[in-house]
Amino acid sequence: MKRSSSKLSIAGVAIVCFLGSTACADMTLFDMEWGDPVTWQWIAGTPGVGGPGTQSHEVSSAQKHSGDFSLKWRYTFPTPVGDIWPVIEMTCGTGLNDWTGATGLGTWMYFDLTGAKTDWTIEPVITNPYPTITGLGNWNSGADGVPNNTWTQHVWSLSGVSPLAPVDHIRWQYHTGDGWQPISKSNNVDIYLDDIFLAGLPPGPPTTTTLVLWDMEGPDPATNPRVAPPASGGTVSTAISTAHAITGNSSLLWRYQLPENPVNDTWILITLPTPTGKTDWTGSLGLSAWMYFDLTGAKTYWTIQPHPWNGATRYDMGNWNAGGGGVPAGQWIRHLWDYSQAAGLDLANVTATDWDYHLGDGWIPLIKAGNIDLYLDDIGLYGLGGPAGIGPEWALY
Repeated sequence: MKRSSSKLSIAGVAIVCFLGSTACADMTLFDMEWGDPVTWQWIAGTPGVGGPGTQSHEVSSAQKHSGDFSLKWRYTFPTPVGDIWPVIEMTCGTGLNDWTGATGLGTWMYFDLTGAKTDWTIEPVITNPYPTITGLGNWNSGADGVPNNTWTQHVWSLSGVSPLAPVDHIRWQYHTGDGWQPISKSNNVDIYLDDIFLAGLPPGPPTTTTLVLWDMEGPDPATNPRVAPPASGGTVSTAISTAHAITGNSSLLWRYQLPENPVNDTWILITLPTPTGKTDWTGSLGLSAWMYFDLTGAKTYWTIQPHPWNGATRYDMGNWNAGGGGVPAGQWIRHLWDYSQAAGLDLANVTATDWDYHLGDGWIPLIKAGNIDLYLDDIGLYGLGGPAGIGPEWALY
């Protein structure tokens, strides 16, 4: 929970929130410090002669309202543009989808643009829950157009919006306007978003934090790399690597070297013994892991799952994958597994965790020089009490 002492404007009504006030507070949903929260993108509207254009998104340190990062959202337009709405969507995962009591949804925005001013609008659209879709209204900076090269805050009112739990997704869309004059930076419209928040919530208990068990900065913690069934062939190996890291200098490279003729329906496994003194997971809600897939080629169906151990008893925590889009290669993503499927697990004595990913029946190899490379970093427990937010769930689909 981030609290501020700032003046907000919701539908023309000024609301003042003081630090420690019992009147209202801000709850940050996406501070961009944990990675790119965008889970889907598309371009709507009527393209011009040059087509719909393209868009991209990434976490960037070029501009930031607070912390070290913001979300850079770029639209590269053709000529002429036509009547276009670039759209990005963010998933409100664990701990972020109950907006009960909030009076507004706000964000900070920075426009890095040059050229003529234009008529444009930006609007958040929420699914509460899907398939219910609720637009919160268009906004622009008025007749003068885009507020260029400065951080601007706006809050959209949630008055009359129901229900507010659960809210599955936030879609951000801006409208270029029919016959608009491009505001461009080398044919790009660059918008930075930071500190997306809910306004008007009463102060609550401290938010949760993550206790990292395996930071991958020391010796390789993995044991027993293996393939199941063994007849699938290929070899599994692990090593500490500096090629990619979400924090610190290194991560765990988990490599599957494919056999000459890859076999369908294969499991690739490793075991992470729980570090000494950290076997008591009481009070946590589940496991968190950062993953980076360094892959090329066709997309495929796959799942990944942790299996905690109590002594000789192994438990499931549920399969996860990136959905129909396959592996999100070339970027760090985070996923949270809760204990809902691990019935009987004694959190006071978790001795090890198996990790396996499953190459589904009929899979098409997604490879880099004959290998499937997966990097793991900052695996830990989430849901523990503490002063820092855990951030959202970066499950891409």
